[in-house]
Amino acid sequence: MNKNNRQSFVFTVEKSINKLLFIDSLRSIAILLFLFHHVGEIFKNADLIRIVSVFGKYGVQLFFVMSAFTMCFTTYEKDSSFNNIKKKYLKRLFQIAPLYVLATPFYMYISFISSKLNINSVTKIENYNFVNVL
Repeated sequence: MNKNNRQSFVFTVEKSINKLLFIDSLRSIAILLFLFHHVGEIFKNADLIRIVSVFGKYGVQLFFVMSAFTMCFTTYEKDSSFNNIKKKYLKRLFQIAPLYVLATPFYMYISFISSKLNINSVTKIENYNFVNVL
């Protein structure tokens, strides 16, 4: 690799990294919003905290949008042939699906127990039907 090619490669890598630096800032905002929401749940009588915590639900939505953007951006940056895209998304599916399959029965059990003990739960056992789980 001659000097010009190496400089061009370094510039391209730095440019790609700089393009995604704003994602880290958005991740920080999403995490703070998420934390504000949960702190607001703990301090229900603190009006100022509750005002800020109302916006916490948008942290999770922001994180999902950023994840989708990052996946699409990195797929576009690399080889974007159909086979590579298919492999990438299948790999991602098999990273996420096992945890979902394990967590769903656990949360169903927690909801079932809390309904029998008359404990308020975030998720009611009635919400676990085939369509919602799917």
